[in-house]
Amino acid sequence: MRGQTFKRCKCPADSLPRRSDGTPGNCRRDHGSWYFRHDLPPTGDGRRRQVKQGGFSSEKEARKALTDALSQVGRGTYVDRSKLTVGTYLDQWLEGRVNLRPASVVFYRVAVDRYLRPQLGQMRLDELRVGDIQQAFARIRAGVDGRGDPVSPALIGRLKTTLRAALNVAVKRQLIHLNPAALVEVEAHTRPTVHVWDAATTGRFLDSTADDLHGPLWHLVASFGLRRGEAAGLRWADVDLENGVISIAVQRTQLGRQILDGTPKTKAGARRLSLDRGTIEVLRRQWERRCEAQIAWGADAWVESGLVFTREDGHGLQPQYITRLFARSCEAGGFPQIRLHDLRHTSASLGLAAGESLVEVSKRLGHSQLAITADTYLHVLPVLARASSEARSAGIPRKARPLTQGPRPAAAAVESDGVPTPCPPPGPSGLSARPSGAIPAGQRPRVEAPPSGLEPETLRLTVACSAN
Repeated sequence: MRGQTFKRCKCPADSLPRRSDGTPGNCRRDHGSWYFRHDLPPTGDGRRRQVKQGGFSSEKEARKALTDALSQVGRGTYVDRSKLTVGTYLDQWLEGRVNLRPASVVFYRVAVDRYLRPQLGQMRLDELRVGDIQQAFARIRAGVDGRGDPVSPALIGRLKTTLRAALNVAVKRQLIHLNPAALVEVEAHTRPTVHVWDAATTGRFLDSTADDLHGPLWHLVASFGLRRGEAAGLRWADVDLENGVISIAVQRTQLGRQILDGTPKTKAGARRLSLDRGTIEVLRRQWERRCEAQIAWGADAWVESGLVFTREDGHGLQPQYITRLFARSCEAGGFPQIRLHDLRHTSASLGLAAGESLVEVSKRLGHSQLAITADTYLHVLPVLARASSEARSAGIPRKARPLTQGPRPAAAAVESDGVPTPCPPPGPSGLSARPSGAIPAGQRPRVEAPPSGLEPETLRLTVACSAN
């Protein structure tokens, strides 16, 4: 197969250098774009076929692309970019994805069919530009989502992520040279506020539901931060009460009315959790209750699902049904309304506040990256930093010394109405009186225990308690 590279620019033909045969050559100025042209196998009736592609910044890039294209033609794997549309390519990309979770497959298909294809599907893939995607997102933003609600910045962000991932594969396959989706700017979306219960409220809720059919389920989520699907998919085969360990090996997901049992959300999600004595006792009672229910229902009516948390007759629980059950339990007991997933956040926040390390919490929750844990529970870190500082200082044995009674800092106190006022006058001889917390001479310092509750440090955290 034959091919050649050439340059296109706005320079007039009479200003271009001449080749030996007198035809215009390529402009030597640093502007314009480089192209390549090559032949394809002839059509069935013997007609010549030829394709060209441009947009290269240098002749070297154009020659490399020409060499790759001719190689693909020789292997029979060449794709005619002039006929490949964005819609056709997105379908091919989806069909080539493997090891996707069912929920991811559903979202990708909705993203392509409902949003991306109607806006970009008819365009040629190699002609897709940043401006085209920007305008498409603007049109999508002006519409509504599948539930009839206004399109949120979060959805636009997920659509951009999907399109960028698809076009990254197109770059690797040399169908395009740059990924225009990577250069698109979308509105930043803030993560929703994390609402959690304090320790006292969590304890009262678990006490009030301890004897309910699903009380053990709330206990396990609050104690270990299981995801909804992980709790729904927990099997008795994964529970080892003798050694006090449970294995998270199955996650139950729901797509409409279809229930699917698969592996946990991430590789780190498959984990083993050590049980405390209280949880071991809760699960022992749950097994006894299950055996009693099996006898009461009889062999014909009882459903042997092998799951730890079930309905009265042994049927497994649907994830969405668990969410509704939790909301009803909160309402029935008069507890502040939080999402079931917020009970997982509560478990993590209380664990960090109680001295559990960030690494331990991350592993317990099954996060794939420590950064996810740090970002999600950033509100607890200042509390931990202060407690660690006090504990570190108290761990160094020092001889007790009287406090130096120096002058107060020249800082202004702030009245309750927000107006700064002068500091109180100093004590005798220009020295302020000894603060109430000062340690008298000869007395050992007393180390205060860190707070047992949770102190919100940022606007992203809302702590709910039943007293509110």
